[in-house]
Amino acid sequence: MLCSIVITTYNEALHINRLLEELNSQVLEKNTKLLVFHCESSDVTEQSFRFTNSQISYTCIHRPNLGRAQALNFLFDLCHGDLIIRLDARTHINESYVSDIINLSKQNTCEVVAGVMVPIGNRRIQINNAKLMTSWIAFGGGRFKDQNYSGYMNSVYLGAFKVTKLPIRLEFDENHQISEDSDFFYRLTNAGGKIWQSNKIKANYFARETFYSFLLLAKNYGRGRALFVIKHGKFLSIRQIIPLIFTLYISLFIVLSFLFYDIAIFLAVSILFYFLCLIAHFLKNNLVDLLYLTFTTFFIHVFWAYGFLATYSKEKIRRIIKLLFASG
Repeated sequence: MLCSIVITTYNEALHINRLLEELNSQVLEKNTKLLVFHCESSDVTEQSFRFTNSQISYTCIHRPNLGRAQALNFLFDLCHGDLIIRLDARTHINESYVSDIINLSKQNTCEVVAGVMVPIGNRRIQINNAKLMTSWIAFGGGRFKDQNYSGYMNSVYLGAFKVTKLPIRLEFDENHQISEDSDFFYRLTNAGGKIWQSNKIKANYFARETFYSFLLLAKNYGRGRALFVIKHGKFLSIRQIIPLIFTLYISLFIVLSFLFYDIAIFLAVSILFYFLCLIAHFLKNNLVDLLYLTFTTFFIHVFWAYGFLATYSKEKIRRIIKLLFASG
């Protein structure tokens, strides 16, 4: 099967070089096309890398001022073959990953197929961040990270797209620079398309290396969900609402606690109960990791809610102003 592999990268020199080395060792059908797109990268990224795999036609494109969704759409237009396999710079794959995905796409009738996302890390903070990515109470879990599940999905990590079988055009909404895949998969399934995940295929994902970068990721996820809700008018699951409800609840009661003593007591008990739930959830870890996981989860909820509320409010105000000017 003739296929293309697409990767977008932004300041991921360490990870993209490792991924390209792994792709270099893949056993592929001849004339597989690999396209790498730099989205405004300012670090030194695989500029000296050379492919020795003669089965891969390798092209690296650097074009600044494009977001990820725009870069992916640009690459899709350059692809050839019936299958487009998407990878991420932070993805770590084994030597048979691409051939396994191709075989899965041949055996399965779904328009999109994928493996399971497995968050991993090398150092202590990164390992703990990986744990949080799979925790239902922190990042909400998600079936695409469930190593025990194979079956139909509403959304997957990365994915391989059968271009000629898709009921909609393979194109990401360029207004969704964050979580652009959630929007596409939602439109795909609404159009009758099907998505399949196999737990026999693993795509390891290197979690963020620092506390701060991890919280920025949470804020960006909140921003992405706000754009999705504005466009489609709905959340996809209750777990996406929990950080928002929690943060609004805490903010409201903090304000009211200055006015009413009873509310201040109730707030203190509520926060204590919240942290006790987190501690119970992470209790199997040692003390240092337990503290990190507990307090980072709190900040994940706050940053996610901040990203959601800031983006949602900004977009709503922008649309109202646009309507006012249009009517005037």
